Amino acid sequence: MIKGFIHFNIYTMDKEETIIEDGGILYNDDIIIAVGKSKEIEEIVKDKDIDLEDGQGKFIFPGLINTHTHLYQGLFKGLGSDLNLKDWWPKVLAPIAMNITAEHLVNGVKHGICEALKTGVTTVADFMQFHPVKGLSEVEIIAAKEMGIRLVYGRGFRDAGENMGVSNMNENVEEVFAEISYLKEKYEQDDGMIKVWLAPAAIWTFSDKGLEKTRKFATKTKTPIMMHMFETEIDNEVCLEKFGKKAMDYYIEKNFLGPDLLAVHSIHITDEDLDIYKKYEVKVAHNPVCNMYLGSGTAPVIEMMKKGITIGLGTDGAASNNSNDMIEVLKTTVLLQRNHYKKADCINAYDVLKMATIEGAKCLGMEDLVGSLEKGKKADMLIFNPNRSFKTSPSHDGLASFVYSGDYRAIEKVVVNGKEVLRDGQIVFGDEEKIIEDSIYSAKALKEKVENQ
Repeated sequence: MIKGFIHFNIYTMDKEETIIEDGGILYNDDIIIAVGKSKEIEEIVKDKDIDLEDGQGKFIFPGLINTHTHLYQGLFKGLGSDLNLKDWWPKVLAPIAMNITAEHLVNGVKHGICEALKTGVTTVADFMQFHPVKGLSEVEIIAAKEMGIRLVYGRGFRDAGENMGVSNMNENVEEVFAEISYLKEKYEQDDGMIKVWLAPAAIWTFSDKGLEKTRKFATKTKTPIMMHMFETEIDNEVCLEKFGKKAMDYYIEKNFLGPDLLAVHSIHITDEDLDIYKKYEVKVAHNPVCNMYLGSGTAPVIEMMKKGITIGLGTDGAASNNSNDMIEVLKTTVLLQRNHYKKADCINAYDVLKMATIEGAKCLGMEDLVGSLEKGKKADMLIFNPNRSFKTSPSHDGLASFVYSGDYRAIEKVVVNGKEVLRDGQIVFGDEEKIIEDSIYSAKALKEKVENQ
């Protein structure tokens, strides 16, 4: 079924950086079939029974792409809010996460997806860290399918970490690989709605053999990898202790680096390390709000940009953010870099929008499907109406309003794969009140369970 929009201001995010004033879009089911001036769109549908939504000067952006989060962590908001990563992980995250059940997970994931959709996210890369009971992967994937979001599911795992107090979370990597193969065969389809990735937790939670096997499986099965890398100094400290060399030297020795690797965080990293990233085409998921929240440091984003490294944006989990608000990430990315470098022109609103759209798509290997509004790509987009919110109005510059004054209440509509998943600011495939109620119930139950152990 053909649907479309006219009289919108459209940021296509294509290679030519085309911005169309008084523009329109047509899409047939899940595929964009035309992008251009409103008059052109009207000419295409002339004499056809096709309704075109009149934007009256509103804005259309490609759907935002969150390249890193932990959706279930919304159940832990506010716990351990003054701890750094080294203390927060064993004292807060691990004890609660290891008590998660399928019911807890589905409630947390649906809540996180609602937050994402309401802030314009159409694709989310979720790093599901802990699997204390069997079957949690399918619980999350099914929840995402029900809610209508595009999901890159990272099956988290570890096979070491005794030095960090996490040995009770270890898994047999061969069993994890078998699960991933099963998930890929069952859920991955040509529409790109579900992708399954390897998600080894971090170098300090892996044995030498475990990491070697992970790389071999990834290469053999063409399964990409997402991994926390250089978030703190721990990576180098652990590698020096365990392997007698710094982390980057170890990765090179093990042939771990490659264009299929998404390095999450990459804060404590040298200029020489960035050259290695560039050489091996490693992508980066930048999570500024989390990095500030945990006091982890400032990632050298400007240096990455200068070197041509592909950078996407992420919220990280809501237990270390404390939300899944991608609009907040846009503004924070710009302000953090400007403050760090003391230069107002080192990064701008368009730069960060690219990271949240087409560059994020490249990070996930999905740039042929999503990330820009072009003929032949998937119909993933958001409608931004600055006049819906006090925070975003009045608006003199739509992009500036979106990035610097952004507010989820100004996100009027979200379309994923040609289907409206947010309409007039409301979730289409879910009962918002019940989702909030269920997540509150699970959050309280989990906290009480851990406190009583």
